[in-house]
Amino acid sequence: MKLSLRNLAVAGALMTAGAAVAATPTVKLDWTKAIDKPDVVYNEARYGTGFGDKIYYMNKANSELWVYDHATDKTSKLATLPGTCGVGLTTDDAGNVLISASWAAADGTKFYIVTPEGEVSTLDVTLDPDIAAGRMDFLGRVAGNLKENAIFYTFMQNNTKVQMINVTNGGQNLDDFSFFSSQPLTIACGTNAICNHLYSFEELVDMGDDAVNAAAVRQRANKFVYTCDGKDWTALPAPSNITTNDAFDVFNLGGVDYQIIPTSKTGKYNSGFSICDFEGNVIYSDYDADRELLNAAEGYTNGSAIIAHKVDENTVEIYTWYPMNTVHHAAKFTVSLPSVDPVAPLYACGTINDWNPENAVEMPYADGKWTLDLGTISSAAFKISTVKGPWDPTADVPEGQNFNSGVLGIGDNETQLTLGEKTALVAGAKGNLTVNGKGTYVVEVTKEGETYYITLTGELAPIAPPEVEDVYLRGDFDSWAADAAYKFNDAGVEGSARKYVLYVKDAIDGQFKIGDASTNWTVVNFGGEEGSTITIGPKYKLVQNGKNLTASKLADVTFVFMHSGDPAVASTLQLQKGDTTGVEAIEVADETPATYYNLQGVEVKAENLGAGIYVKVAGGKASKVIVK
Repeated sequence: MKLSLRNLAVAGALMTAGAAVAATPTVKLDWTKAIDKPDVVYNEARYGTGFGDKIYYMNKANSELWVYDHATDKTSKLATLPGTCGVGLTTDDAGNVLISASWAAADGTKFYIVTPEGEVSTLDVTLDPDIAAGRMDFLGRVAGNLKENAIFYTFMQNNTKVQMINVTNGGQNLDDFSFFSSQPLTIACGTNAICNHLYSFEELVDMGDDAVNAAAVRQRANKFVYTCDGKDWTALPAPSNITTNDAFDVFNLGGVDYQIIPTSKTGKYNSGFSICDFEGNVIYSDYDADRELLNAAEGYTNGSAIIAHKVDENTVEIYTWYPMNTVHHAAKFTVSLPSVDPVAPLYACGTINDWNPENAVEMPYADGKWTLDLGTISSAAFKISTVKGPWDPTADVPEGQNFNSGVLGIGDNETQLTLGEKTALVAGAKGNLTVNGKGTYVVEVTKEGETYYITLTGELAPIAPPEVEDVYLRGDFDSWAADAAYKFNDAGVEGSARKYVLYVKDAIDGQFKIGDASTNWTVVNFGGEEGSTITIGPKYKLVQNGKNLTASKLADVTFVFMHSGDPAVASTLQLQKGDTTGVEAIEVADETPATYYNLQGVEVKAENLGAGIYVKVAGGKASKVIVK
């Protein structure tokens, strides 16, 4: 998917807006090196770059690339280039060094690539028609790997547009983008501007043609860093003590964009710098009084470098270079976010993975909770544990490395979860956790102190009540036949159930059930859970293939059968005195207080109702209620 530069800028702004509550990075000086009696004088080594605890710089006079290796604390020549070179050099994300191969008008058309081992190759560049070759003393960072795929930017003297260069396998790629020059800046470039990329190589490729504007630009005379939103370049706010040094860089850490810019307490040209966000708020300043006094004494006003390489999502390395005739200054800093203790994982095993505990599903953790997405189901059963492994210890798996050693449950018996109900989990409770009733569910687990809590979230699916044309009262009184005299009338849908009614005038006696017209009772065969004698008034829970019910000389009664389509809500039978099959009779108010049942069919007193879903029975009717 092609990314929009403007959308990325908006996303960055949103992340920056949240910086007030984000952790502030810390900055640590890892090492500093004063290279005494350098082999390369200041004017031939105006710019440097750093990567992997090494500092690279040029000896332009002899076309040599030099390196200081902090691991050995030695300086040595890494490579001699096959032709002339400039002082501009930089590194990519793999440690390869890119060097400008010319000085003056031909700049920007030819470069050298030097591997960390010192192997040299040449990179020839074709400029966009809107870009004119010109002097370019310095180079910004390269995104990617120059030997595979990479992108970098240049801003050459007398131009107002940035040139984007795409490299594939060490050569320029002219195929994957339709143009290579940016929106024009309001300033023309001098001899010492630097362009650094704002995004990773992968993000730049995804942006397509928008990537040509995805750079940050700074040139010494203007002091400020410029960025482009895809249409216009604007200057970022900066501290008041910014100097005219050439160096700068940008990076993103913890979702916040930062700029590194040269600053000074005395206003002198030096290697000091400050880190601030894109709003100009400073989080760190580097300053060394002795170094600044020495720099001021020699009076150099051209050449310095600040390079930021992102190591991971929490760490950035900064390398600085400041050349002089008496001593070159090199240093490395680490910018990092505070470490966060990793969250211990939770695992789920059950019908979701064929009850394979050794391949238990790790529950994703985000926003303070673990989640298990069950999707749209009719039922599920599972267990949760802090350990993934076989159920119990074996010869090869000791105690503490098996699933049951870390199991978290509600009890030792199976427990059905109720939508919206938060329940504590108990270590060692091995009973299955179940979900019943068609719906779309997500299990959430939170931890408060040392206690885990489980909550079933989601929603029940709309239930289509079953529709059976022929439903009969069948029993001893009619030799268990499907007699038309005892056929129920379909009274329509109420909630998730279909209502059937039958008025019986003459007395019936003996055992009976509710069934369809088939010989084998294949569709409807409802009886009681335990079997009981039916009387007028109470509502009886029915189950498919249940036990026979008993009638004792019942006459002048209406049988009301509620056939539920929701597995979480029971089908019921209630007897009402007289003929209540008509609309007027059905609507007669019932003064009997409401009775409440949870989704397991257990009666709950009205005063004890907690958050959850209940079945309310009042006036001979059942309905669902949600208590929040």
